Amino acid sequence: MQSGQLVRCVLTCMHRLAGNATQAAEAAASSGAPASLPQQLRQIALQLQSWTLEDLTNVQETEHQLQLAAAVMQQYHALPEVESKRRFAVAQAAAGRSCAYLRCANLGGEGGPAAGQGAGSMRCRWVGEVVGGQRMESRRGD
Repeated sequence: MQSGQLVRCVLTCMHRLAGNATQAAEAAASSGAPASLPQQLRQIALQLQSWTLEDLTNVQETEHQLQLAAAVMQQYHALPEVESKRRFAVAQAAAGRSCAYLRCANLGGEGGPAAGQGAGSMRCRWVGEVVGGQRMESRRGD
């Protein structure tokens, strides 16, 4: 990818982040978040939306703006209401997979909630176990 394409891609991502921040500001305002959070989200959205290709030439300022945006968005995503919605979405995603490990690359395997039952259904051969606080991989016999 050429540097010009990369800069345009970064600018597009910044504008998308601005849209996400705007939506988050509306949601935060109605969710009982601290009063300053929706205002901070709106301010970040306006700043990111106003950026142009020329603004991206200052790498340090771009990095600073993105760090500010990330910090404010993290505050939003840490809200209990937002966190519970995220956990619910993750649980729904896991429920329909043949492997409950969401990073599993075996997306094409047959199965689902009743994996292991019926002709052709398979569960993953690798199941992660947590031992002493560290994730260990172990082979499970099928």
